[in-house]
Amino acid sequence: MALELYELKILIFLLLNGPSKKTDLVRALGLNWSRLSKLLDKLMEKGLVHRVLTFSDRPTYVYLVTAKGVEELERIFLELKESLERAEKKKYANTE
Repeated sequence: MALELYELKILIFLLLNGPSKKTDLVRALGLNWSRLSKLLDKLMEKGLVHRVLTFSDRPTYVYLVTAKGVEELERIFLELKESLERAEKKKYANTE
């Protein structure tokens, strides 16, 4: 599954910070409301993010990473780790 850079940033932020409101994401990632809404909608369509209605002070939505989202992040991180290991091996092979 291909993800845009900001989709990946949203997933990582939610994974590290837990359920978050749009205001938290806007502040942390420097996105405007419209762009963030579109990205969250895409992530929800892909099943990577879930929206939950909460009732702390007043009704508000928070966003969190789904199990599928965690699996996708794990896959991406594993792929990145393997790529870095290959690059490291290639670097050392070229210096010998």
